Amino acid sequence: MKIVATFVENLFTFWYEGFTKDEFALQFSNWKDPEYLYEFFKSNHEDLHRSIWRYISIEYAIDKTINDAFEFESQLLDNPNINLEERFKKLDDMQTSFINLNKSKCYGIDTRSWLRLYGLRVEKGVYVITGGAIKLTKKMEERAHTSEELIKLEKGRNFLLEENVFDSDGLNDLIEFQL
Repeated sequence: MKIVATFVENLFTFWYEGFTKDEFALQFSNWKDPEYLYEFFKSNHEDLHRSIWRYISIEYAIDKTINDAFEFESQLLDNPNINLEERFKKLDDMQTSFINLNKSKCYGIDTRSWLRLYGLRVEKGVYVITGGAIKLTKKMEERAHTSEELIKLEKGRNFLLEENVFDSDGLNDLIEFQL
């Protein structure tokens, strides 16, 4: 695995071996792909039939996801003054302080969005995306695809610790060394 820059200042992303896209690009590509979304929502249709999502149809969920993905991506890419510290929140809502390489989440277009990017806070305003998901349940552990994101967060954190990345200088050194 390696880390690459995105088109957003101070936002980086993992690129896992064997994949044709980095995690940032992969998530938005999936979230805008009707075939991918149909299969996803077909497999998770019971989650759409909860009161929180108002018992919506698969077709509506696909349309909503595509529209939200375009808006979410635009908010990140088309805003040169974006404040990543405001967009990313601690993964654990009960956590009161920051720890080194804090696990974080970034909601889609609003906090009711089911789109999530997951990443690690290297330092204030500097993040590395480890993955993303369509989160339809309260807890990530409830579904395999979101549980996998927890694993990727931990693997990414361990990788950065092993590479002695504790701040943006260390991150930039790692990226330069990868070339």
